[in-house]
Amino acid sequence: PGRRGWRCGVTTLVVLLLIAGLIIGFLVAVAVWAVGRSSDDVAAEVRSVGDGGSSTHSLRRTGTRAVMVAYALSGCAALALQIVWTRALVFFAGSTTYAFSSMLVVFLGGVSFGSACATRMAGAVRSPAEWFVVLQAGLAVSAATSMWMLRAATPVIDVTWPPDASWQTLVVGNFLKACAAMALPTTLMGAAFPFAVRLSARGGDDGDLANLGRLYAWNTVGGIVGVTLAGVWLVPRVGIAGTVALAAMCALVSGVIVAARRHSEPLCAASLAVAAVVVGGVWIRGESALHVPVGSERLVF
Repeated sequence: PGRRGWRCGVTTLVVLLLIAGLIIGFLVAVAVWAVGRSSDDVAAEVRSVGDGGSSTHSLRRTGTRAVMVAYALSGCAALALQIVWTRALVFFAGSTTYAFSSMLVVFLGGVSFGSACATRMAGAVRSPAEWFVVLQAGLAVSAATSMWMLRAATPVIDVTWPPDASWQTLVVGNFLKACAAMALPTTLMGAAFPFAVRLSARGGDDGDLANLGRLYAWNTVGGIVGVTLAGVWLVPRVGIAGTVALAAMCALVSGVIVAARRHSEPLCAASLAVAAVVVGGVWIRGESALHVPVGSERLVF
């Protein structure tokens, strides 16, 4: 008999992928933090020479870090939801190719549309923190109810655009199903970005550009963690409904962080409370399985 090599089972592979993703996210976060700290120190020296406002800078720096963490959590929720939506759409679209394509078109379209619509508003409002918190609360609610929207819209879409009638009706129906689940939450994701940019701004072109880069980097780090956790751990362990609820909780915590740091208005507290009730209800109630795997399907689904 020949030599037996090391074999990696499904569980071992999942654990290794989870550890690798978390390590990558951690290393990127450390790199972003180190670069941001060095640039912050240089900027602090320049501003302290100019106006002596060290205490003001310290408070502003603390608030900016809170925004970075909050937007990282928002990125974690967004990419975790992307995995879940793709997974769920497979059972309604009948093909992974159509499911992923529909998800990606609606996701990118919703994010870009929301960001474009909110750009001018973010520069004109007096309280960007309040708007950011309300948008995160809205994201939590719309994400938590996205599976319900998909279930409710599918029968109507299948009657209007029968998937077995033609290729065109199949594609249109799959796109509309993705819109039913994702259009509102992805638009809110995009709308939150201009407000996060304004909250992280410190004044001065160089400082704003540096913070914009760090904001995007922290959001990417959150996305890495969200994809890793959802793709290789949460969906197999707690299912689609549980993963959706946890992702909605991430968005909710993101809003709580900004609200706590910025001492926002009562409207923020009310919106967060409503979102907490909805997300908690989804978590407690749960959802019936979209598909019950049997036999060898358990290796895939």
